[in-house]
Amino acid sequence: MFILLTVYLGLFGTLHSQPAKSSYPFCDTSLSFKYIKSYATDTWKVAKSPTKWKSKQWIYAIGFTGVVVGLVQFDDDIRTFFQKNRSPLTDNLARYVFDPYGYGLYSMPVLEECLYLRDKHD
Repeated sequence: MFILLTVYLGLFGTLHSQPAKSSYPFCDTSLSFKYIKSYATDTWKVAKSPTKWKSKQWIYAIGFTGVVVGLVQFDDDIRTFFQKNRSPLTDNLARYVFDPYGYGLYSMPVLEECLYLRDKHD
């Protein structure tokens, strides 16, 4: 449940983090005590934030949790349905569109560029 709550809060942006001081904030890879400490403070904020929610936010959280529980409940049925209805088109979509994200073909070059830009501007 805590993981679902963390995902929900992350998706709807109820926690606001401090902007990075780097000119390339998406590439900031520095590790400091302040950064490590932020895990504890952010966890505390996530844990206590439901005490301040309004009814609309509770409805969203309950709905999100219900959808996730429903998908988990019917996971085998959903998998069986999609496996029975495979086609060359869906196989190619999985192979050439979705799989590369999973094993880093698209994400690793972005990370490499971030590291290059960080080193170039240090």
